[in-house]
Amino acid sequence: MKKTLPYGVQDYLPDECYNKQNVEARIGATFSACGYDRVETPTFEYYDMYADVLASSDRMFKLTDNDGSLLVLRPDITLQICRIAAKMRPGVKRLYYKANSYEYLPNIHSARTREFAQTGVELLGETGIEGNVEIVKLAIESLLAAGLDDFLIEIGDVRYFKCLMAECGLVKEDAETLKELVNRKDSLGIELFLQRTNMAAHFKEQFLLLPALFGDCSVLETASRGCGASCKKVLDELGVICDHLTADGYGRYISIDLGLLQGLEYYSGLVIRGLSGKMGQSILDGGRYDDIGGRFRSGMHAVGFAIGVKRLLVALDAEKKLKALPPCRYAFADCGDARSVLMQKVNALRKQGARVVDSFCRDRADLERFCRENGIGIGLLVAGGAVVEIAIEEA
Repeated sequence: MKKTLPYGVQDYLPDECYNKQNVEARIGATFSACGYDRVETPTFEYYDMYADVLASSDRMFKLTDNDGSLLVLRPDITLQICRIAAKMRPGVKRLYYKANSYEYLPNIHSARTREFAQTGVELLGETGIEGNVEIVKLAIESLLAAGLDDFLIEIGDVRYFKCLMAECGLVKEDAETLKELVNRKDSLGIELFLQRTNMAAHFKEQFLLLPALFGDCSVLETASRGCGASCKKVLDELGVICDHLTADGYGRYISIDLGLLQGLEYYSGLVIRGLSGKMGQSILDGGRYDDIGGRFRSGMHAVGFAIGVKRLLVALDAEKKLKALPPCRYAFADCGDARSVLMQKVNALRKQGARVVDSFCRDRADLERFCRENGIGIGLLVAGGAVVEIAIEEA
């Protein structure tokens, strides 16, 4: 038997589509209520737009246009939003999207998928720390709107690590190694690495502390001990975000993690990650990427996040928040008697939002059997020139 699907893609069956559509609609309504406008981007773009920004160019699906140009299936929607925003009038822009992205993964044992649904927002323009607050708050409100209860939004800032590197004079190659160790929270690996360097003792203490700098906002005070002015400025900004979100009643959903260093070259400041208490993978990722925005228009700042819809559905399922697709409420049988009267009733119900299905039956007994087999509560047929509603009793 031939394989039915390529590796890394999947079908969404009716129940899954129903929940996916509902979740995306609730999140989209939240984005719209906060002033974000939806945009749609093409499925494929020129390879050159991504090649200089994304380090993993070997993880893109590539194809050749008829003029020889190299194209890719979009691996990232943020760059597309920046491209769109650069053509718009200067000023603050709030945009959101709902689309699939693609990643070429040759390893068939990977837990990742090669086509994944995302929905997210981008706040573009000179918004400063207020923009960071808005994005983190919107991340929380989006997951709440989706119906998730047990989650945290981890907040970090890559500038803290970069400032420490600059202060201690760590070369780029060593910084990359150290970054990976911090990301894995490998305290022993960090200690062994630092033993091989000539770094001053107080800097070693700062780096050794990094894996443990996560938790409530009190870790900012711990991190500030012994660091320089540039690092303290970063910590102060994170403190402002904590203060705003706590004042707005969202303090229980946030956690500081100064060792959150994914995408060190991609992000320019704030980084955020949404974690469900019921699964180990992130369901939301984002941050500030002013350098990328600046590639498309000088001085264009940008901050945003994307939600992995499939992972969010898994998290909601773990909380037993998904619902079964409701059956059609009505089914009708065309018994050949005054069909026009029957169809007027059917069309009126459908316009009111009811789901009404043709049973393809020709008598009452078959209609009732069809309704019982399919969980339909009301049967419709014409008798004596009028539409009769039959309440179906469960077998």
